[in-house]
Amino acid sequence: KEAETPKVPALTPEQRAKQTAFERVLYDMSHNERDISDLMLGRRIAFYELRGEIGTGNFSQVKLGVHALTK
Repeated sequence: KEAETPKVPALTPEQRAKQTAFERVLYDMSHNERDISDLMLGRRIAFYELRGEIGTGNFSQVKLGVHALTK
């Protein structure tokens, strides 16, 4: 028998409105399917969404990252 993962109830619009910007980003990172897939595929690292490549060198790549809280 497989262990069931507990389901987190969806937030109501009133609860969502009471969240701080930090709480909204954290909630989206753990419940929004697009954000979860971006994290898994490396298009997002922590609070940064990776957009494009700024430059490359012999040993590195520099990418543009947009912070989710300070956009």
